[in-house]
Amino acid sequence: YTDVLIDGNYAYLSSYSGLAVYDISDPSSPILAGGVDNIGYVRDLVIVGDYAFTACANQPVFVYDLNDPANPQFADVIPTPGYSYGITADGDHVYVADIRDGLRVLDISDPLNGFETGFCSPPNLIFQVALQGDYAYLVHKNDGFAVVDISDPASPVETGRLELSQNILDVAVDGDYAYVTTGSYDDLLVIDISDPTAPILH
Repeated sequence: YTDVLIDGNYAYLSSYSGLAVYDISDPSSPILAGGVDNIGYVRDLVIVGDYAFTACANQPVFVYDLNDPANPQFADVIPTPGYSYGITADGDHVYVADIRDGLRVLDISDPLNGFETGFCSPPNLIFQVALQGDYAYLVHKNDGFAVVDISDPASPVETGRLELSQNILDVAVDGDYAYVTTGSYDDLLVIDISDPTAPILH
């Protein structure tokens, strides 16, 4: 499995072939309750309300209705231009880390008719995105970290960048710091993001 999200009494796991849904109402004995097979490599997912949005590598973003949590139903597809690798959400917008085509912003105010409303294309390979306040934080697979102002989701703008030599894979943000993982088992990098125009490696 490539990711896991908890929503109520259910855990949603993404995998190389689809989604698996586990009933975790008894945490000591999780039960496979359902899922969706044969939809390709689900690299990441996010749940907004009653819908799951999936980043499916070289496929578009698929939307699934979770009103019956153990039996997700296909609801919509939102085209993206390249290779979606990471996905997160805030309010009526989903943010997709497209490995080849930057940060893609999707309007999901109507989850059944989502569409791309904006994008920002920093150079290099975008692997993952994290959000905090008016900013998105992107990690580049080969060499870096970027900060993007998303105060206007229709027109995101890169505000700062930090070049790194490591193979960066994931990012989490808390307060004035971003924490990024690398290809090394024992490497956690801490970045000061108190000034979004000038991130600093600690």
